[in-house]
Order: sequence, then C-alpha cells, then structure tokens
Amino acid sequence: MSLDRVDIKLLITNPEDSDHAAYTRIFSRWVTADAERWMDIADYAHVPSGPIVMVVGDDAQFSVDAAKGELGVLYSHRGELSGSDTERLTTAIRTALQLTDDLEHEDDCPVRVRTDRVDIMVNDRAAYPNNADTASALQDIATAAAATVFGGAPTSVEHVGGTDQRLTVRVTLQSNVPAAQILSDAGVTV
Repeated sequence: MSLDRVDIKLLITNPEDSDHAAYTRIFSRWVTADAERWMDIADYAHVPSGPIVMVVGDDAQFSVDAAKGELGVLYSHRGELSGSDTERLTTAIRTALQLTDDLEHEDDCPVRVRTDRVDIMVNDRAAYPNNADTASALQDIATAAAATVFGGAPTSVEHVGGTDQRLTVRVTLQSNVPAAQILSDAGVTV
C-alpha cells in the first residue's frame, strides 16, 4: 500500500464572505502564472454540496469546496509521492497549507482558512477500505504527520464517517494558526 491519492480539507472561517467570482479570477491567474503546474479551472458552482471552483493540474487539484455543507479548501493529490506513508501525508498536508497561504495572500481573496481542523480522506478504496484496521493505520500515520507539520502541537486524530464513505480521519488542533506561520515554524519556505 502507498498513500498517494489523498484529499486534505481545511474549513473556511468566514463562509458568509465566500465569493465565487473571486475564486474564478484567482485560479485563472494561477493557471496563467504557473502553466507548468496548473492546466485549467473548472466551475462547479451549479453542483450542490461539492466543489465550487477548482484549479486542475497533472497530479493535483485545489478547490473551494462545499461538500457536506462545510465550506473549505480542498487539496486533492492524485500523483505519486515519495517516502513512507507518513512522509507522503506530511507532504500532502504541507502542500495544502502552502496553497491555502497562496490563496489567502491574493488581494481579492474574500475568506480566511482555519487550520485547527484538517480532514484527511483517502481516495483509494481498494488499498484503504474504510474499516477498523485501515482506520487505525491511517490514524497512526496522521498522528505522526501532524506532529511533523504542526511542530508537536497538541492534536487529536479520530476516524470520522461511516463505512459507506471514503476512509477519513480528522486532525484537530487546540489553536487556529495562520498557514504561513505553521510552514515557517516548520522551516518550510513560504
């Protein structure tokens, strides 16, 4: 098993300020500025309880997402990552935080993103079925990755959702720290 297809979701602090047009402008600029990484944007605002706008790349996508009635940003990694599963998840969480920081630093970004809750969903039901054994394994991986990403800050990690859903764990922190600070504290260049 290798943890490559993973989603990282962080919730938006001020969903009432969400602005579909702003995300479209921002992601369009990203495609223009970094065509090596981002290929296109997709507008799904017409789909209830799902992505609103996403920027799509070869091995990942980043979106403003309203799944389960919770507005947030969603980083979806689909390509291969290197290292152990803990290292792979650490990379995915850090990438989600970096993209979150990039979004928040856009002049016309209308929202701020919480970092005190991180939902991790595995998009590989064959390798990671949603059962007690894989949930326990993912909790251990997420606990180790969170310790690295969040500098040992107190966290709790719990399995959430039913067996009819993708395997999901939730990392909860005691404080909401800006993504840029988390990355900087970990020595990751922002």
